[in-house]
Amino acid sequence: MAETKPTVESAVKISMFIQGAMIASILLFLGVTLILRAQNAGPVAQEPSNQRLISYIAAGYGLLTLVLTIALLPIFEANLRKKETRQATTDGLKLAIARALVTRNLLVTAFLEGAALFNVVAFLLEGRPLSLGVTGVLVLTMAFLFTTPDRAGRWIERQTRLVEQDSDFSV
Repeated sequence: MAETKPTVESAVKISMFIQGAMIASILLFLGVTLILRAQNAGPVAQEPSNQRLISYIAAGYGLLTLVLTIALLPIFEANLRKKETRQATTDGLKLAIARALVTRNLLVTAFLEGAALFNVVAFLLEGRPLSLGVTGVLVLTMAFLFTTPDRAGRWIERQTRLVEQDSDFSV
């Protein structure tokens, strides 16, 4: 069996597949939750509405995750760029940066997915529309950050220029 070398295109396809599966899992669980709530089959908190805190906690966690993701993404990218390209040769630089892109996208998507799923569970338990709204914002953010070949190409080119600029200053 012939050994295949990893390529930038294969790294982008892997990222697209995994990100798509993560978004699909949220939407599938959300669909099941909406059906259960519509049939009154899901667990419903019976305590007074002022004691339903899970939705507020989930919303706060979701919004905090979103803000931290947006605020810390440039720092995260710079650290990944340095880590992945430290040992890379000139020929392997784009592949190393593509690996950094996959790592970045999967970690960011995983953080947002966790917060979105927490909000879906909060909606299942308490039925507050707030949880649906936060879930929607998080899923839209994940869709906005979704890897496409064009976006990946532009990101890799931008990161390659930054690595080359960093190496010019370090000489």
